[in-house]
Amino acid sequence: MTKKKPPQQSFQFRDKKPSDELPPKDLARFLKRLSSLYHDPKSGNIALSAALAKLSTALLEGSHLTLAELFGENELRSKSGKTFDSDELKSLNIETIMQKLTNRSLSKTELIEIGAERFNIPRSGLKRMNVVEISDRILSAARHEESLNIISKEAQRGGKERSS
Repeated sequence: MTKKKPPQQSFQFRDKKPSDELPPKDLARFLKRLSSLYHDPKSGNIALSAALAKLSTALLEGSHLTLAELFGENELRSKSGKTFDSDELKSLNIETIMQKLTNRSLSKTELIEIGAERFNIPRSGLKRMNVVEISDRILSAARHEESLNIISKEAQRGGKERSS
């Protein structure tokens, strides 16, 4: 005779009913843990991590500040809009792009804009990548364009004074 396993119960926070509200302290702890997940410089988002940690601290301290007071008006504005003019992106030279990529100060949204506008890389593919992968993809496209420019210059010279 085999014993029956007790039925699996769904996880409920502190054995509360699903209709009960989540206390601010529990939400603050969750935000703090979430901020640690985003803290990885290679695959995360340091700015988001810092914002989540700041919000968590404010909740734990029982702060009654508004988001604008906590973060400042400029930080609340979404970076999802275009940060560069489309014509400006298309006219960027390869050296400038390489400098921006090695600087590593661009957000994922800004990198997606550069990749999509300057190199016609599909946004949908870039959105699924992390920041390092996007940077590598743009760098690869920039090097490819650079090699095409070299080939074009050699073809225009007609092979005269070839260096190789």
